[in-house]
Amino acid sequence: MLKQTEMIIKPDESLGFNARMTHRAFTRALQARLTKHNIPIGQWYYLRVLWREDGLTQKALSDQLGIMGPTTVVALRAMERDGLIKRVRNESDRRKINIYLSEKGKALETELSPYIDDINLQASDEISEADIEAFKRVSEKIRLNLEAFEAAA
Repeated sequence: MLKQTEMIIKPDESLGFNARMTHRAFTRALQARLTKHNIPIGQWYYLRVLWREDGLTQKALSDQLGIMGPTTVVALRAMERDGLIKRVRNESDRRKINIYLSEKGKALETELSPYIDDINLQASDEISEADIEAFKRVSEKIRLNLEAFEAAA
């Protein structure tokens, strides 16, 4: 466990810095592949959720991704313009809008999903299965610690 000291942690010793740099490397690797399909990384996250659960409301989609509503609205407008989704007013609650993948949006799953396996294989090259499992456990524990701290504040 890291101890609080009077010194500021150097970036290469910071958990947040290392997590961010790792995330950025994953994002760059994915974006390089998505560019071939004219899919911005921001749309990828929405597609991935909708491939698992099509027809979510805008709010549910925002909540699952941890993205603010206005950001979701902008992304969904672009996705609708690009023919990836369709927005449908909810019949039981007219205030809600459900998001459905178009045929084009559904078809992208077959093309784009394999990139995740490729990137994860690249990222885990020469790392033992035990270390991968430890990484997942530790990452989850860090996230839970931060969420608990945030909730208590």
